Amino acid sequence: MTNQRHLLISGASTGIGYATTQHALQHGWHVWAGVRKSEDAERLQADLGDRCHPVMVDVTNPDHIQRAIVQIQETTKHLDAVVNNAGVAFPAPLEFATDLMQHMAVNVQGAVALTQAALPLLRQRPSGRIVFVGSIGGRSSVPFFGAYCASKFALEGIADAWRVELAAHGIHVSIIEPGAIDTPIWQKTTDIFKDMPDAAHTHYGGSLAYLNKVIPRTKGIEPQRVVDGIYNAMTAENPKARYVIGRDAWQRVFLEKLPRRWRDALMARSMIRQKR
Repeated sequence: MTNQRHLLISGASTGIGYATTQHALQHGWHVWAGVRKSEDAERLQADLGDRCHPVMVDVTNPDHIQRAIVQIQETTKHLDAVVNNAGVAFPAPLEFATDLMQHMAVNVQGAVALTQAALPLLRQRPSGRIVFVGSIGGRSSVPFFGAYCASKFALEGIADAWRVELAAHGIHVSIIEPGAIDTPIWQKTTDIFKDMPDAAHTHYGGSLAYLNKVIPRTKGIEPQRVVDGIYNAMTAENPKARYVIGRDAWQRVFLEKLPRRWRDALMARSMIRQKR
């Protein structure tokens, strides 16, 4: 039992979380796959087999987290890796953003709470791994995604602090910084823009209409590229502190090196349109 590798991952029902779960299983891991719905737990168990152990984990619910940790303790008594993948994204002009606290609750506080609870199990292994699925938006904020980017900026700070704090304990901390990914999280974007109040469309209508057209047509990177980065962070002898993934992510890294005036002008040119 002690030679088996065990992963706890949040947000495993779809997208990057599901793909990472599948990849780890293919490489012999046992995966404790955090989901929020019983039907997702049943689907994962049926699709992915006996080494997939779905657990009900809403990362904003301390009772869910505690029950999941107890379930793991009773079965295996250790974890080799924790991947904080659960996240939400609600784009909106900051003037009309109402979901800032939900971004923070899920993307930041939830990731911290799950990691805190899992640390005793990670310490049972010689080289535990903590992976935060962040975003290039955590290093380069963009218009109309300010609340989301703020949560990812916060996650960068969490990862940087924890990486140093836990280094002496033999636990490695990495953060993944992908650009646009071809996953369901952005499919809701146009519906959210449609639900903006009339004043939002009065002041920002040109930009929102433009983004409604552009975002669904944006070709994101294949999820497998992100999965490969996560798995490297879980298994490499010397994992990176940061994994920048995707051409657009590297373009944003370069963008942030420019003088602020140039950077802002380029950002506005790509995303800001006049009122309708």
